[in-house]
Amino acid sequence: QDDTGVNSFLDPAFSHVNVQNGDYTLLIFDRGRTIGKQSGTAADTWTIPANASVAYRIGAWVAFDNDSGDTVDIAITTDTLVGTDGLTGTRTLGDNQRAVIQKIAATRWRYSASDL
Repeated sequence: QDDTGVNSFLDPAFSHVNVQNGDYTLLIFDRGRTIGKQSGTAADTWTIPANASVAYRIGAWVAFDNDSGDTVDIAITTDTLVGTDGLTGTRTLGDNQRAVIQKIAATRWRYSASDL
């Protein structure tokens, strides 16, 4: 709960920002949150873990925001990440770009970004 007594985690109109200015692997509590890069001079990789190690529910989403001056690779381990353009695998999120992933099947995620 926040200081107003509202459980913002359950509010679909609100997303906590988890700042990660380095390589990072998503955790179960990142669902419904925004992973943000706000500084750094090197490209980083944020990794979506395999369903076998972190079993998000189908429909779960995670947003990404890059405001760092560099790129961020959105990578996946053994599952499938597919973009709205039909391409699969690691995607590169440019500076000043946003993306959202949503789990659409047990081992499949959809990637949609402002730079596609």
